[in-house]
Amino acid sequence: MSTTVFIPQPGMHYLAVPPEHVEAVRGFLATLTPDEDVVGVNHGVDDALITDSLLRDIAAGHAKATQIVSEAMDVLSERPEHPMNLLELSERTKRPLSQLRTVWTHLSRYMKQRFDHKKWPVHARSGYRFDPPIGGEEVYYWLSEDVSARWRRIRGLDA
Repeated sequence: MSTTVFIPQPGMHYLAVPPEHVEAVRGFLATLTPDEDVVGVNHGVDDALITDSLLRDIAAGHAKATQIVSEAMDVLSERPEHPMNLLELSERTKRPLSQLRTVWTHLSRYMKQRFDHKKWPVHARSGYRFDPPIGGEEVYYWLSEDVSARWRRIRGLDA
């Protein structure tokens, strides 16, 4: 029997999967991860795909997850292009960190189910992927200048 040695990668967890289920697991993971970056977190958002209609739908949402996302986007929109981690967002939104983690973990799937839109308007990147790096495996989130301005207008935050 041969032994496989895995070299730890930041942000990755290893799971033993029976050979007959490997393709099914890969297929499932592909539905959870953005096409641009299957290995690590780097959710590049094309602002042209983030319409005012989508932003209005998110802002008007009554589901708890949508309200949490809206609160986080309110905070992120205060400082466009400024990355924040979930701990900072938790402190600024006064939401428990565990609650933000739960919502963020399922956000791509939620966006698809609720808004028929797989991309979400928040950029995300692991800290070690910044140049220069701003952290290790921790993920940082931000809104672009364009999405921030439109979000603030739709939410009436600059009034």
